[in-house]
Amino acid sequence: PVTISKDRKPIKTGFFLYKYENEKIVDESIQWIEAEDGYIDIFEDVKRLFPYVIGGDTAGDGSDNFAGQVIDNTNGRQVARLKQQFDEDLYAKQMYCLGKYFNTALIGIEVNFSTYPVKELQRLGYPKQYMREEEDTVTNKIEKKYGFKTTKLTRSLIISELVEIVREHTELFNDMDTLNEM
Repeated sequence: PVTISKDRKPIKTGFFLYKYENEKIVDESIQWIEAEDGYIDIFEDVKRLFPYVIGGDTAGDGSDNFAGQVIDNTNGRQVARLKQQFDEDLYAKQMYCLGKYFNTALIGIEVNFSTYPVKELQRLGYPKQYMREEEDTVTNKIEKKYGFKTTKLTRSLIISELVEIVREHTELFNDMDTLNEM
């Protein structure tokens, strides 16, 4: 079993509050709210002008949590995580705020169970979502689509890479919950 040297305490725990006007989040209104029972843990605060990426996982059939992992794109280190059972629209809005907070991070959400969060981020005008390319089976044209899919072909590769990263670089992770989820 993989362990980490210590389960780091977050420097902040809470969630984002925002104004919602004309079916959009008012970016200037986004604010961090400290809350002991919050569902976002920040282990390292945002560094100005640094690039971040956020991976998202929906709750699937509803028995799981919605999740988001914020990674410092310069060193691969986990700097924040979101974990909660939400309604999909609230998950998308918190991911929007989390992305904005971390320098408008690139967000990639898995779309195996639902495309709603990526469509909601698009509707809200979030400017940096991961896009995959798929070939249209009728026209053979390449289409760009938001979010990533885990397929029979990619699943084993993803798991193998993740096993290696966890085994060789446990210092990149800040909490056992994340390792247990994996």
